[in-house]
Amino acid sequence: MFHRRKLDDEESLLGPRPLRPDIRTGDIPKSQVQRPKIPWPAIKSIVVAIILILIGISCATMFLLSFGPFYAQFSSNRIVLFIISFLTINAGTWTLRIAYKCYYMIDNYRWPMLFL
Repeated sequence: MFHRRKLDDEESLLGPRPLRPDIRTGDIPKSQVQRPKIPWPAIKSIVVAIILILIGISCATMFLLSFGPFYAQFSSNRIVLFIISFLTINAGTWTLRIAYKCYYMIDNYRWPMLFL
């Protein structure tokens, strides 16, 4: 009929054991601190942020190369490359920063859901 589940060493009838601080330092070991699982939309937003940063870095590289003699064809679009690199690097950096704050639950941030 009903089977009783055997309790693990980590469990008791009162619930999970409280975190025990280290005797020497008084800190809680990192192995006992449980972080929340990263949701799938957050992983997608982190990937999008990394792609934005890489696009910004490539545009910044082409902007710097446009001053050289071999890449003169980029000189007409120099300001466009600068604007794109500035905006994409900032957007990617802020998305990663929000994701970091959400993961560590700082100031009750929510995950940046760019694509659902």
